[in-house]
Amino acid sequence: MPVPKQPCPVRQRKFGVVDKIAPQESDDEDDRKPFPSGPNNAQTSTIDDPNAASGDQGKSTFKILLTASLFSVFLNGINDCDETFNYWEPLYYLIKGGGFQTWEYSPEYGLRSWFYILCHGLWSLFLPTSIIPPPMFFFFLRLILGVVCACCQLWLCESIQVVFGGNVANIWLWLTCLSAGNFISATAFLPSSTCMYLTCLWMGFWLRSKYNWAVYVGAFSALFSWPFSVALGIPLAIDCLLKKKKLTTFVYYCIESFIIINLVIVAFDWWFYGTPKLAWLNILTYNVFSSKGPDLYGTEPISYYLKNLTINFGPAWILGLFSLPILVLSEWTISKFVKHYQPVYDLGLWFLSPLYCWILVFFFQAHKEERFLFPMYPCLTLATAVAIGSIQKVYAAVLFKKLKIPFIAIGYAALIVTGIFGFSRLCALVAGYSASSDIYRSLFSKLQNGYHWVGPTTLCVGKAWHQFPTHFFLHENMTAEIIQSEFAAQLPAKFDKWPKGLTDIPDHFNDANKEEPGRYFANPTNAHKNCHYLIDTDYGVESELEPLYHLTVEHWETLSELEILDASKSHWFYRAFYVPFLWEENVHFGKYRLLKNKVLSHEGERKQDETTEQ
Repeated sequence: MPVPKQPCPVRQRKFGVVDKIAPQESDDEDDRKPFPSGPNNAQTSTIDDPNAASGDQGKSTFKILLTASLFSVFLNGINDCDETFNYWEPLYYLIKGGGFQTWEYSPEYGLRSWFYILCHGLWSLFLPTSIIPPPMFFFFLRLILGVVCACCQLWLCESIQVVFGGNVANIWLWLTCLSAGNFISATAFLPSSTCMYLTCLWMGFWLRSKYNWAVYVGAFSALFSWPFSVALGIPLAIDCLLKKKKLTTFVYYCIESFIIINLVIVAFDWWFYGTPKLAWLNILTYNVFSSKGPDLYGTEPISYYLKNLTINFGPAWILGLFSLPILVLSEWTISKFVKHYQPVYDLGLWFLSPLYCWILVFFFQAHKEERFLFPMYPCLTLATAVAIGSIQKVYAAVLFKKLKIPFIAIGYAALIVTGIFGFSRLCALVAGYSASSDIYRSLFSKLQNGYHWVGPTTLCVGKAWHQFPTHFFLHENMTAEIIQSEFAAQLPAKFDKWPKGLTDIPDHFNDANKEEPGRYFANPTNAHKNCHYLIDTDYGVESELEPLYHLTVEHWETLSELEILDASKSHWFYRAFYVPFLWEENVHFGKYRLLKNKVLSHEGERKQDETTEQ
């Protein structure tokens, strides 16, 4: 193959990443490749090195990723009650000494790591938490998570550019930023989101052939955040053992990282629990080897994940699902039309396979939750980007001379569809479900701005307990309590006073998800005797345990009322996506209410009349 007479021209594009046009085999033959064929085939493709590019491109890419994260910081709600009760509430206990405790944090079970919570709580050292409003710390930590997410994604984006070229890197960048999946997961305080950050890191190291760092970060992801994330690292292990034949080195990396990371985690968790604990081992034991396990908390068919991915990524994710056969077929087709072309099957075999490992492990588990998909999101978007790039390559080699349409139009079409689905989903989430967080912010504002000081105050939640955001949304002198409803399974309890709640073993927890009747602070008949404020939802249906409290006007008055989407009465498509002019006609709303007790008042000095309310 002749060597090009002139160096590869460089185009500066507005997407924040340098895109290079591969050299041509001849002046009259267009064999541009959207991503390189490998380091041994540099005559027909270009390996883009971000280190050789100017710093402005990296800054632009980071700004794009950070902007997407900022949308998540301020608009994304808490979509999983596990995030509230297993992570935000223990963090509130570390900082403020109160909050809800789940059975996983009982020293009897120890399924959660206090070291994980502590690492997030260290950011409180940068804020005077004793004087700033608790909601400010909530959004401050979310902002930190957004910045960390953007940094990790930048590393993976530039690493993709090294191996696959600027075109695939650009597609990955915009697929990530435009998808609702990234909006939901980027700032969630969940181990699965942490795994997503760390997946970006170790995938980046793997793409750059830095195997030691890839193994270290992969091990940290499994031991620090979620042990099941090791499923994504199976191809990395096979690459080290079979392809690179680094058995001794790989074993050394694994043992070294396993010992060091576990020593640190065990040391901290031992201090918190008062007894040696390995949270990741307890999680594995409970979920895999016990007779109880996660199926107690609900099961779903495989279609649950298929629908969820379509909602969060649009139809483009299906290309990612079939990315490996698309890549193989594309490379084979191009080899038949382009002389001397060397197919790059090995790229797909290694760097696309983590997605398939995750699918094989998780799609066939009975217990399914949306957050279980978060760690694979970077791999899914990479697979989708490679599939789109492969289709572009076939078009450039076979159809470009006939149609004369730039191959990049295929990428634009996929991104536009993803962007439409992503923005529609974002609008549906904000318009349909933001009432829960808005009501709590309204309550905080009323107390903060309406009183000089507030005495001990109780907020009760009943059937809407799963939408409780966190104590960070409440006034510092207010505590939340749960009253009885139709939900007949185990609910969170309150932590004991600091620091007894860390080491004392409560006698009211179980690992079988059985209801604990003593957990309730009150019931519907005596809530007005125990609760100063109450959060209630109204979907037009009531029962003995879930009455419409606002109708008891002698006990309750409505302070705030917002509309919240009623999923059971709304069309399934419009429940998931916002369509202008049609959405309001095809969804139904209930009411999300903040009620104040008329017969039981809390202490406090109102600002408007300077009187004390008794």
